[in-house]
Amino acid sequence: MSAAVRPAPDRFHARFDPLAMAEANQRVLGSNYGSVDPQRDIPHLDDLYMDGLLDLDSMVSGRRPLDQAQAALDDLGTSGPGSLSGG
Repeated sequence: MSAAVRPAPDRFHARFDPLAMAEANQRVLGSNYGSVDPQRDIPHLDDLYMDGLLDLDSMVSGRRPLDQAQAALDDLGTSGPGSLSGG
């Protein structure tokens, strides 16, 4: 099983029973941003895109100039295709 979650807010603390985890053969596995290796992964993704094997264009719902970056980030919280929601 895998899950995608956003980074925890500051001062977030997890509590768990290590004995119960050991008895259930469970473990805590950390992952920072999906364990991405930018030096390896970004050039690979770029190659896939440039070769037409990674469709990113269909995921772009709009474009804004850099001076409207805050408005673009605010748009991420609105509902609709391609939107992100917290929770």
